Amino acid sequence: FWGKPDGTGFSDTATDADGDGIVDAAYSFKNSIYADPLPLISINGKYTDETTPILPVANFETSTTDGPAPLSVSFSDLSENAEGWEWDFNSDGQIDSTDQNPVYEYTGPGTYTVTLTVRNANGANSKTATITVTETREDSSADTGTVDNEIANDGSDDGEEDHGGSSHGSSGGGAGGSPEPAK
Repeated sequence: FWGKPDGTGFSDTATDADGDGIVDAAYSFKNSIYADPLPLISINGKYTDETTPILPVANFETSTTDGPAPLSVSFSDLSENAEGWEWDFNSDGQIDSTDQNPVYEYTGPGTYTVTLTVRNANGANSKTATITVTETREDSSADTGTVDNEIANDGSDDGEEDHGGSSHGSSGGGAGGSPEPAK
């Protein structure tokens, strides 16, 4: 580029197929007998024919990161420049899947480190995430008996002991008392 203070000047780009730093075809100036084999330079002023390899960047998201066993988790790949995927779902160092977007079911409680390693011809990159699997939730229907009794309580004293689950008590000294409001 040749420039002038008034903003006018000349610039051009050209091809250097053999990589010697000199263009393959000289630039010809219009209405002139002169030509210029423009030397090629990079932004930093040095000629280079090196290219920067494009490495993969691992990234993913999960449908959930915690829950009770069995826990089914969908993994969605968000990686860049990846050509291959290696998933280790249970922290054992073994590849469990090579699918791009797998689903894995955790059957037992524990904290698991999931590792996605992505690869291409220029290298590899990994990302990890944690999945926490808790004990299977117990069926809570056994606790509803007391609630049902409270709802069905007509206020009469049936002679059974109070086991601390009722919110109503008897009033009066004998049979047929009306229930007190819950406190």
